Amino acid sequence: PKAKLTVKIPEGFAFYALFPEQYALAANDWSQAHQQFSSRRVLLVGIRSIGTSLSAVVTAMLRALGWEAQRLTVRPHGHPFRREVQMDPASLQQIDWALVIDEGPGASGSSMAAVAATLCGIGVSPAHISFLPGHAHGPGVSANAEVRSWWSTIPQFVVALQRVRWQNHSIERTLALQTQKLLHLAENIEVIDLSAGKWREVAFASTSDWPAVAPQFERMKFLCRSREGPAILWKFFGLAISPDSSWNLSQAVAATMRKRAKRLKIPGPLGVCHGFVGTPWITGQRLRAIDSIVPHLLEKLARYIAFSAGKPLTEVDARSSLARLSNMLFHNTGESLGENVAELTRELSRVITPPIGIPRYSDGQMAPHEWVRTTPGELVKTNCTGHDCDHTLIGPQPIHWDVVGTIVEWDLKEDMIKPFLGHLDRDGFHFAPVELAFYTAAYAAFRLGACRLATTFSDPRECERLERAAKYYEDQLRTTLATALQPA
Repeated sequence: PKAKLTVKIPEGFAFYALFPEQYALAANDWSQAHQQFSSRRVLLVGIRSIGTSLSAVVTAMLRALGWEAQRLTVRPHGHPFRREVQMDPASLQQIDWALVIDEGPGASGSSMAAVAATLCGIGVSPAHISFLPGHAHGPGVSANAEVRSWWSTIPQFVVALQRVRWQNHSIERTLALQTQKLLHLAENIEVIDLSAGKWREVAFASTSDWPAVAPQFERMKFLCRSREGPAILWKFFGLAISPDSSWNLSQAVAATMRKRAKRLKIPGPLGVCHGFVGTPWITGQRLRAIDSIVPHLLEKLARYIAFSAGKPLTEVDARSSLARLSNMLFHNTGESLGENVAELTRELSRVITPPIGIPRYSDGQMAPHEWVRTTPGELVKTNCTGHDCDHTLIGPQPIHWDVVGTIVEWDLKEDMIKPFLGHLDRDGFHFAPVELAFYTAAYAAFRLGACRLATTFSDPRECERLERAAKYYEDQLRTTLATALQPA
């Protein structure tokens, strides 16, 4: 009763729209492919953490299909791109087949490859090993020759989300039917995939206006619209349990949206469906940084940040949040500006007090294009929740994160920063110059790192946008550090 159990958020269920049903179908596919064999003993190896539950799904499915299924889980160790796995052969029953189960492969694909190598080492034939991964794209750019050899040799059984059915409907059809219900429409609904940056095709009139995106970091999303009527944007926010409640992540996000909509008088959620949250699709003109000169816009941005602030950070979250940003700032600065400058960031980090009791930021996406000016002239904030629990290291942070996010993304100069902070000051939020310098540098370093990482996965045209964005964030980082670290 006194033990404390900490469970990591399973990223596939939380961020990548990975459904357990996909693995049940993959298990069925594997069974059909091996139905002609009389040997029925199969070992299921789940890679922790998410492989724990995924391997349980596969085990249940194979047992229902008549297989003698034995299950265990392993946690690979070592360098992220050269994982190693240990298994005790004495703990295993005699087996004929082995399935390796995980949500990967990631950048290197080494975890599943390491399990295959270990299985071979204890006597399982490579021909009797199969992978059940989360996608069919294979390992990423960090895979070495040995890992790629395993992935080219071991059979893989993958089921795309489009094959999963709920009451005989695909996910797209399910969301379309839910849209019809919510909007009271009788006509057919068009479903458009807006994932991986494709939302820009609908949001902007010209590709020249497109902001850079990291496609692999974006959540799955669909636009469901009628020919002439309103539309709903369905965005995946997660099946996993929320860290702060007994709801799943999509339900928790929807609840946050409702509270914020009521307080800020902005559109709230329309519904939740299979981990997706539906919100009204806002049409209009996406703002640009130059729009910061519009009268009262800075006040609008400041009031939005102040009114949407979340609950205060606990001591544990505050200390952890500061440590994450400090380490990220050090390493990302070293990658871009050199080790000598990176060492100087340690000085800046040491003078920052953990933000205990400071309200949390609650948006995280403060760029101009996230604001839409509708035809009646109203300014509406979009894409405004869920970023404090995503697949990056940012996590819970103080309200400073949205403040400096606005300063950086809108490229505010000193003559505009002062009135912007003045509006926040009137709402009870005060920021010391050294705090702003630290969080500004951390924000720029984080965005810089994300852009540079995304270029390894993106097509040439996207890489051009990402490089331009990276150069901008690098300049912001260099300028901020030069100002903050200059001798008094």
